Amino acid sequence: MIEGFPRSANTFSAVAFQFSQKKEVRMAHHLHVEAQIIYAAHNKIPILLLIRNPKDAVKSLLVRHPETNQEWALKRYIKFYSNLTPFLDNCHVAKYEDVISDFGKIIDDFNEKFSTSFNRFEHSKENVETVFKQIDIINKKVGLGLESQVARPSKEKNNLSNNIFFEESSLKHIKTANKIYAQCCLHSK
Repeated sequence: MIEGFPRSANTFSAVAFQFSQKKEVRMAHHLHVEAQIIYAAHNKIPILLLIRNPKDAVKSLLVRHPETNQEWALKRYIKFYSNLTPFLDNCHVAKYEDVISDFGKIIDDFNEKFSTSFNRFEHSKENVETVFKQIDIINKKVGLGLESQVARPSKEKNNLSNNIFFEESSLKHIKTANKIYAQCCLHSK
């Protein structure tokens, strides 16, 4: 299972993981609900739990879904990871910046934790570009091909994100989200 709050490198991880395997591996991903992770933890299914800094994750979510209320998004982030804290020992927690810089190490650490033998993703420029091309194909099917919705970095998305400012009512939620983020990151390798 590969899962995390939306905009936490879920698509990159799922596509890069499948790309690196010699045969297709059944994998649960992209539901963005705690129940799936809790079920996997109870059933000893290996879990790669992705996490991203809450401000960045929520800004990215707001770029993709501008109709979303930022306070609601922060509360959802808090609820998502708070409900998972009792199960963190059953997960391999991977931070967004580690996923996008060396997903091969993430797979290596995952294999070590769960005694699995999945193929490593060679995090080369060519392989990342191949994954991004596959993500673009997926985006055209499910995201109408809009640049603001694609699950890979882009200058347009970065500009949109830089123009999002958190409202006063969201600041207390950012503080709580940051505490949960730090707690979860203690379980990352």
